[in-house]
Amino acid sequence: MAKIIDSDLMDKKCNCNSKSKLDDGRCFYDGDCRRSMVVYCLKCNITGKVYIGKTQVYLKKRTQQHITDVWKVIESGVKKFGPNWTGSGGYAKADAFAKHFANLCRNCTNSNQVKAKMKEIMTPTILWQGDRIQCMKSSRTAQCKICMIERIEILHRMRTDRSKIMNDNSDIYASCKCASRFHKFSRIDCKTLRTRITQKKVTSTRHSKQRRSRFSFSNTKLNSPSSKSSTSICSPCNSRASPPPPMTPVTPEPASPPNEGFLIDVNLFGYQPEVSPKPLEQLTNLERDQLRSHYELESRVYDV
Repeated sequence: MAKIIDSDLMDKKCNCNSKSKLDDGRCFYDGDCRRSMVVYCLKCNITGKVYIGKTQVYLKKRTQQHITDVWKVIESGVKKFGPNWTGSGGYAKADAFAKHFANLCRNCTNSNQVKAKMKEIMTPTILWQGDRIQCMKSSRTAQCKICMIERIEILHRMRTDRSKIMNDNSDIYASCKCASRFHKFSRIDCKTLRTRITQKKVTSTRHSKQRRSRFSFSNTKLNSPSSKSSTSICSPCNSRASPPPPMTPVTPEPASPPNEGFLIDVNLFGYQPEVSPKPLEQLTNLERDQLRSHYELESRVYDV
């Protein structure tokens, strides 16, 4: 499958707005925000610890889910245990990333403050990216390719320095959670695909609520050939209406002469028309048979 890709979540250019970018105008993900099927690393700039994860969707979307979990841990901990909450704060879906950064952002009072502080204390990078079509073949199995790359990276960092990684053993022994889905195949070298992706969308000039004029007999008019005035197809029937013009008499067609003899259906008995008169010596055997059958058919009709 050379030059064939999945166009559903293919790599695209950065589309971050001014709020999600850094103060100097650079992309928070260094231009890799719209890359999918990756193994990423989220580094804490305060403690130096890293979190290794994987995603099938865009990196920007998965990172935003991590930041949302951080705020849910803080919100749940303050609501259930007060300002001195610890750990996951009672949030059931909290992972090692959410626990670590929620402890550093515990003074934030809303989600916007958490997002602003996470841009200062976290640095995302991509460690590995795989082909979407090839990785989807092994999803939901024990040999899932993207899951194995993530586990190898976690084990390597645990053996190097266990204190510098946030992941726990559940990220190694957990089952594959990659979703399998259908592909939307496209060719890279197709000119129509490049044109469709790069061209600008043209907005329609017709409004969706605009109604088209319907056909009605009251609005339909016919132009008279003698004058330019138009008359309606159906005129009201009343006493004041002008009488119709007199009709011209139709002459009947002359009656056809009576038929003589009988009518013969030419489709019956393989009837053939009369042949041109020839001397019997010049007729072929086929023409003699046709002439004989013709006279026999006539004799049958007149006998009836």
